[in-house]
Amino acid sequence: MTAWQISPATERVELADGQAEVVFTVTNPGPVDTRATVDIVGSEQAQASWFTVAEPQQLIPHGGSKQFTATVKPGEKAPAGSHWLAGRVYSADVAPEEDSVTSNRVAFEIKPPPEKPKSKDWLWALIAGGVLLLVIIGVVTALMMRRSGVEVPDVVGKPQAQAEQMLKDNGLVPKAAQQPSDAVANGNVISQDPAAGASAKKDSTVTINVSSGADMVPIPAGLVGMKVDDAVDRLQKAGLVPGFDQGASSQPANHVYKTAPNQGPVPKGSKVILYVSTGSGGTTDVCKGINPPKWCWLRVTDVIVPTFMPPFTVPVGPGH
Repeated sequence: MTAWQISPATERVELADGQAEVVFTVTNPGPVDTRATVDIVGSEQAQASWFTVAEPQQLIPHGGSKQFTATVKPGEKAPAGSHWLAGRVYSADVAPEEDSVTSNRVAFEIKPPPEKPKSKDWLWALIAGGVLLLVIIGVVTALMMRRSGVEVPDVVGKPQAQAEQMLKDNGLVPKAAQQPSDAVANGNVISQDPAAGASAKKDSTVTINVSSGADMVPIPAGLVGMKVDDAVDRLQKAGLVPGFDQGASSQPANHVYKTAPNQGPVPKGSKVILYVSTGSGGTTDVCKGINPPKWCWLRVTDVIVPTFMPPFTVPVGPGH
């Protein structure tokens, strides 16, 4: 279970034109790369529809951080007063209640609408006539829209089944297409055509691109027997993350003698462990084969430790 860390960039935001943005920094202190989901919780009177997060799911490398941008847009009918929001982060593959972490609160104020100036008595008749005219125009417009088409709902980010049902409920025909994505969870909608809010004829088709999960890539062939630096470059060009371990083998020192996993395909961005040969005995310098310095993993008394330190020699023998 990942011990997530999340912090807002500010303690308070001001709404400009009815909205504001808050940036949350999420850190993954765990030992493995993990996909994080961020959503927003708010004060008692706040509604979930006030908050949206751009790219709510992102892959965060171990020891690394990424930023998530949340938009606050309460709407004209939101109750005036003091409110707050907080970011909540949890692992994308588990329920929020299992390992979620909530940030410090960010305060915001919804100001009451300005009072309208009092109209003179002679204007009331003109205002009443204008209101009646607007009502008539609205009714006619609504009737014309009902005959000509329907509004396309926003289904981006929704699970495929929910998105298809929303489109059917609005008199539209969904057409799903699969597309790999590192940012959107498997089975959720990446994009739609026509876009949300567009007018479409009843029974017309709306295409939704549904995430098939991370793109799968093969593990490069020929890593075994290769110099460790060459193997690292080969993995990175394939979109994979190298990890390191060492052991004695018949391969020359600083050459790869096996990998884990040893065959693919695997999700793009996965870690592939390179087992680096120490030769037939004595000492070896696993970091020496990596230039410029990258992640280097050394086994010292049966403990794997990551280091960015300059290369140094590690004794190889019983107990090491």
